[in-house]
Amino acid sequence: MHLANICEHIFTAKQIIMTLPIIKFNLRQLDIALISFEKYIEKTRSENKKILETTITNPALNFRQADLIINMSKNERPITFNEVQECYNVTHQTARSDLLGLEKLGYLRKYLRGRQFIFLLDQEKNPINITK
Repeated sequence: MHLANICEHIFTAKQIIMTLPIIKFNLRQLDIALISFEKYIEKTRSENKKILETTITNPALNFRQADLIINMSKNERPITFNEVQECYNVTHQTARSDLLGLEKLGYLRKYLRGRQFIFLLDQEKNPINITK
């Protein structure tokens, strides 16, 4: 019986040695994923800090509106009610209120394209002075 236990332990040790490359590979993959996740967290933290600073210096804006303006200054493309609704997971009325509010404050200009409104950042007024 004692000999059987020794053989069982040897077999288990052999299995462990054979699986070491797989374990090492998986650990490397976890390290890569962790580094990527840490970069994502730092980027998100930096973006949120910029949004917060924008809302502090422009108290008429909510967090979502500040984020909209920052993103629009980077992308320089029009945005619609539906895009805001999908991007921020809000109702159509909330998206509409945000965009019309930004237009009223002078941050955006509203244009009619076909049957829908599009909004562009007002480059002349540039009320926030966002650096790209």
